[in-house]
Amino acid sequence: GDAFRNMAIDKSRFPEEVLRVYRENAARPGALTAMLNYYRAFVRGGGGRRQQRLGYPVIDTPTLMIWGEHDTALGKETTYGTEAFVPNLTLRYLPNVSHWVQQEAPEAVNAILKEWLMGQPVPEAP
Repeated sequence: GDAFRNMAIDKSRFPEEVLRVYRENAARPGALTAMLNYYRAFVRGGGGRRQQRLGYPVIDTPTLMIWGEHDTALGKETTYGTEAFVPNLTLRYLPNVSHWVQQEAPEAVNAILKEWLMGQPVPEAP
């Protein structure tokens, strides 16, 4: 729970009852391992270095990326240049939002998702 609240800009979006749901799900057998294995493989398994050597494929699938401008885990700069590999990219930044966009800004995320899924122009974040 501390990781969520400590990284959050709007800490009120992480009341104890919400953190309890995250804790209960992480405590299920095998859940925490599953949550962390991607990062373990990427860092320890050399996945990042291997992918750099192999090159990055172009993804033609329409893609929506919603990013918190105050993400301390993955800074906004990590999104720069994504359009070179994802030409059909819609990218929306949420100001005053951390890594946890769906929990911290559900109204904005849902509005963006709705328009994107309906094929409508996607609003910029308020």
